[in-house]
Amino acid sequence: MYDPNASAEETLRLLVEGNRRFASGACRHPNTDLARVIELSTSGQKPFAAVIACSDSRVPVERVFDRGVGDLFVVREAGNVCGTLAAASLEFAVTVLGCGVIVVMGHTGCGAVQAACSADRQSDTVEALLHPIRETARSERDKPGEGTLEERVTSANVMRSAWDLERASPAVADARRAGTLVIAPAVYDLSTGVVEWLEG
Repeated sequence: MYDPNASAEETLRLLVEGNRRFASGACRHPNTDLARVIELSTSGQKPFAAVIACSDSRVPVERVFDRGVGDLFVVREAGNVCGTLAAASLEFAVTVLGCGVIVVMGHTGCGAVQAACSADRQSDTVEALLHPIRETARSERDKPGEGTLEERVTSANVMRSAWDLERASPAVADARRAGTLVIAPAVYDLSTGVVEWLEG
């Protein structure tokens, strides 16, 4: 059961523990029955955390954290890009719904990151989405570091999205500076089901 007065640290612990259950095949599937759906249809939503993640069908956010209906406010955008519209949704989660944690989550094997690391040009529509990831790829290409370019860009793109979120939403930035909001960057590993938490 979630305590609505829980600290950001306690909220993150719930997410870490839920992911540990998911990755080990020991999910509890809380809040997933019809009774929960009916309850929230009249009582309204009170998610305890927000997540911006990639649209990739292999990243089922609620399942990854072993949570159910009404637990997480999830925004999905290919490449977990955080532009104005995504930022507006997350601002709503913070200022109206009271979420004290936003997880910015990329994932391994991301098609948007792969496309941004490639010289191949996409349609104008897709290029508009890829633009911030391409900028990240250009800056990472010549930097020394461990891992492949794609791996480095995946992590750097998460950090860029967190920065873009605050730039696009002064309300989110103010909440983080005031200490009422924690923005937690992370990368989900498609091959293991494990969420790696990055230093923010």
